Amino acid sequence: MKKDIFTYAEEDQERIDAGHGGTLAPKQRMCIAACMAAALIFGNRVAIWLGSSLDRSNEDLALDELPDKIACDDVEILIDQGALKETLSIAGLFKQRDSQHLHFEHQTNAEFLAAWFLIHSGITSEQILNMLCHPSDGHIVPQLHETARIASKNNAVVQYILDTEPQLLLEGDVTQANAAIKARLVHQLLVFRTRKIVGMVFFPANAEVELSTLEQLRCAIYKIKLDIYKIKLDIYKIKLDL
Repeated sequence: MKKDIFTYAEEDQERIDAGHGGTLAPKQRMCIAACMAAALIFGNRVAIWLGSSLDRSNEDLALDELPDKIACDDVEILIDQGALKETLSIAGLFKQRDSQHLHFEHQTNAEFLAAWFLIHSGITSEQILNMLCHPSDGHIVPQLHETARIASKNNAVVQYILDTEPQLLLEGDVTQANAAIKARLVHQLLVFRTRKIVGMVFFPANAEVELSTLEQLRCAIYKIKLDIYKIKLDIYKIKLDL
């Protein structure tokens, strides 16, 4: 994003000079906006509904569905009508679709804030994973891939992705990850991809990752060649027995 997303929560100086300054701190506004984003993303909603709840469609999020208070970095924030109005009017993240609907102007902002809220709202790592994963197979819900990648700043989340769907991390910016995560990612990609090639695992999933990226790749190539050679020998022996 060209603009730091957190600057959206800062008040416009012209509003302050005109006597329309808000009562919330910038971080409080951002926390409330993040709560809205999480409700939209994880509730599979499209827009924020400003009209009567009776007229709301299932695709809309009514403001009265939001909690009365949230915790953000262990600080409790009350969400009343004034706080909601101030957040929606000052945050600069929202765009009005019509007289009754608001939505995040950029979907990437909504996904980022939803993930940010998961990490900073104080819920457990298990709860985060329950929200990201499909209950039937444990995989990250496809619509939540981007949110999951952002939430991978949580150690439990990144380890879960590495163990189950490491390729997801390649779709984001992995250059900022630490050396241990990068090494683990290379290891897991080799585990998953060699399994796909010949149905065999050349790298034990629970092996310690101590080799450099280049050494892992060299080792993978050598082991793949060696095991393919062994497979060919076995096939040859079977033919001889026949």
